[in-house]
Amino acid sequence: MPAEDTDVLIIGSGLSGLYTALLMDSALSITIITKSRMQKSNSDLAQGGIAAAIGKDDSPTLHLRDTLEAGAGLCDPEAVQVLVDEAGDNIDKLIELDPDLSDIDTEIRGQLEKDALYANYIEALQQGPTAPVDPLLANSGAVLAPRVSEQYEIGGKLALGPVFASLAFYRIERPGEGVISDGGQQVFGYVGEAKHEGVEFTLNGEVAPGLRLITGLAINDAEFDTGLEVIGVPDFTFNANAEWDIPFLPGATLTGRVTHTGEQAADSSGTLVLDDWTVVDLGARYVFAADGNPITLRLTVDNVFDEAYWASAFDTFAPAVLQGAPRTVKASLSIAL
Repeated sequence: MPAEDTDVLIIGSGLSGLYTALLMDSALSITIITKSRMQKSNSDLAQGGIAAAIGKDDSPTLHLRDTLEAGAGLCDPEAVQVLVDEAGDNIDKLIELDPDLSDIDTEIRGQLEKDALYANYIEALQQGPTAPVDPLLANSGAVLAPRVSEQYEIGGKLALGPVFASLAFYRIERPGEGVISDGGQQVFGYVGEAKHEGVEFTLNGEVAPGLRLITGLAINDAEFDTGLEVIGVPDFTFNANAEWDIPFLPGATLTGRVTHTGEQAADSSGTLVLDDWTVVDLGARYVFAADGNPITLRLTVDNVFDEAYWASAFDTFAPAVLQGAPRTVKASLSIAL
């Protein structure tokens, strides 16, 4: 294999790698290495959009809640906070690099400023699920063929002064997955039809000066056409996040979060069910400037009451449930140069 010289070598062709290349000195020789093709990355496969607060009534706190809720306890809150805090500025940088993006930006901002009722139907071809890494499976670690999913959703959002509410009903139909017997071997494959139905409600906003509240709940019913429940889908979830800017100490904010996850099936036979659990997190941050550079101090205590629980029954990489983290104290300091 011939040798090649380059000033900068970037491994990975996802958003992080490509954006890093865009921001580097154009005089440098930059090489990007991808595992197969440019479009095959987690960034390209992701369908959740960008967690950037760019609307008039949008805020990083709203995106923080959405991301933590979708992560079902698996996200690092500090990392997510940095993500949502810096996303808007980076969208502006992208627009500077390509002014045509400003039309999309203007359209999004306009949509976010309106109350709305909506309904949609989505038919998508999705990447197939990955078999758990299990020596008892004949196709351990294999990726199944792509599958087609259909999604129906109807809902609305309403602005009530500084508070925003949304309500949505949804139904998703797609081939289910599980362990089946094939020729005397245990194989991970598609099993019947899986249907996910439910309702989601959120209420977010500044309920008092300096006091921001982000809440969301979801009622889910996910089962196969055989009547068995889909593994790893809780029947009820609730999240409440609060932030209070201390009026007598400018730059200081107290934070708190309550996360509740209902019962969920943990095996394909429906005989093992994880109990519901509730976790409380508390924290504080203080922002000040030194030589014109913003400095942020953070202190968080996750799982304040040291609740012992099984967080989730969904794990792509192992045939096991995920254990919830014990009480964890974190302290950090970040400087924006």
